[in-house]
Amino acid sequence: MKFPKPNEDSIIYEDDKLYACLASDAVATGHVIVAWKKDVPDLHFLSGKDYVYLMEKVDEVRDAIMKVLGVEKVYLVYMDEAKHVHWHLIPRYNKKGYNVFLHNPVKIKDFSLAEKIKDALGTKITLYIVRHGETAADKKGILKGHGDSDLTVKGIGSAASLAKKLKDKEIDVIYTSDLGRCLTTANVINKLLDVDVIKTEKLRERDFGNLNSRPIKLASQVLNFSNPDEIAPSGESFNQMKVRILKFLDTLCDCDYKNILIVTHEGPLRAILSDYYSVPFGNKKCDTETSEVYKLDLHK
Repeated sequence: MKFPKPNEDSIIYEDDKLYACLASDAVATGHVIVAWKKDVPDLHFLSGKDYVYLMEKVDEVRDAIMKVLGVEKVYLVYMDEAKHVHWHLIPRYNKKGYNVFLHNPVKIKDFSLAEKIKDALGTKITLYIVRHGETAADKKGILKGHGDSDLTVKGIGSAASLAKKLKDKEIDVIYTSDLGRCLTTANVINKLLDVDVIKTEKLRERDFGNLNSRPIKLASQVLNFSNPDEIAPSGESFNQMKVRILKFLDTLCDCDYKNILIVTHEGPLRAILSDYYSVPFGNKKCDTETSEVYKLDLHK
């Protein structure tokens, strides 16, 4: 069975690998198909890299559909009846859920919705966020904050490992904390990426004030780290840092970049994830590793 070509007016997104279009026979308003261009009969025939790319685009199109139509869920349906790799993205408009599949398909004549979803796709910025690696202060049990410390050999190795994970992400620019441990991390990564590096104090770790560069054991006797509203002596609280970080992310909505790498610290990344997942800062979803890349979508 040869996979049919879409109506040109129905196309939402297209590149050399795949396209997304409004379904010509839709079971719901906003029913979209994301199809692989090459004649591949099933998902398991795709390379790992191509599969990841396909699913990333499916996620992007799904988010655009949700934004334009104001729905909270979109069904992702994979059927192999055509022997051609493609996904059906079907908006859920009712609480009964599965009865969407009992709807009779309707032949689409008005493709104006395609332009609206296409516009929504163009308003997304992808953030790749990483932490700096191990420092000399970490090995000594020192609370860094706005103080600084050089990366260890292990910390530099972590940065080199992150670079390999990021090299195919088409990063446009790097924003980094201006503290030395992040700058070093950014510069090591940038040996592979070769893009502009912009440093800013707005991505700094929490300011622990008088406790910056002091032993953690001593600091824990003065400051309750489990209270996000407790202000460090002559410093800031976790939530004050969180407001600072989120305000900075809001400014990125005005930029022309599509893929941004942010190099920051454990605290700011925890604050970002706390906001993104709408969970308390101590939630496990906010725990991070220096060897991992965290990908988030920022909508303008």
